[in-house]
Amino acid sequence: MKFLTTGQAAEACQVSLVAVKNWIRKGELRAFRTPGGHFRIPVDELQRFQVAHRFPKKKDGEPPRIHPR
Repeated sequence: MKFLTTGQAAEACQVSLVAVKNWIRKGELRAFRTPGGHFRIPVDELQRFQVAHRFPKKKDGEPPRIHPR
């Protein structure tokens, strides 16, 4: 199983690192803590989260865009 850092998840969702950490703390995005205290997010969990919250699919080379909620 592959895992992402909070920074990688933030980049994939085009949001801030703080937003990802808030989702984890609220229990909306499943993650675990490493012995060093950092979060790791399973790739399939991030994909589930993105589908559930209707994040647009990012294409390689495409500039970030704002997604209205």
